[in-house]
Amino acid sequence: MNPREELYKNNRVSGLSQYKSAKDAGYADSTSKKACRIEKRVEKDIQEALESAGITTEFISKKLYEKASSDNEMIQLRALELISKLRKYLSDITVDQSSHYTKVTYEFKEVDHEKEV
Repeated sequence: MNPREELYKNNRVSGLSQYKSAKDAGYADSTSKKACRIEKRVEKDIQEALESAGITTEFISKKLYEKASSDNEMIQLRALELISKLRKYLSDITVDQSSHYTKVTYEFKEVDHEKEV
């Protein structure tokens, strides 16, 4: 990983958007607008950095489940929105809103984080 990619990774792990991470790492505006290309190159490193900090897919999904069961409807809706984004990592996800509380059940998919070269 080159120094700019390292800066990009650190920016992403700290929560910046792809575009902002690329700009702050010194990439040109035209490259920053296509930061998904950088993201693909450093995706595995970002994942490893998050996991070493304890931010795993399981941790995130448990926290979202807690929020989806909140009494606050806005928090529930935001949690459900984020759960739908996380869906690519989950299988057999169901959302039951038939009662006052929202119940989300899921199983993890086997995800291969290795990249072909």
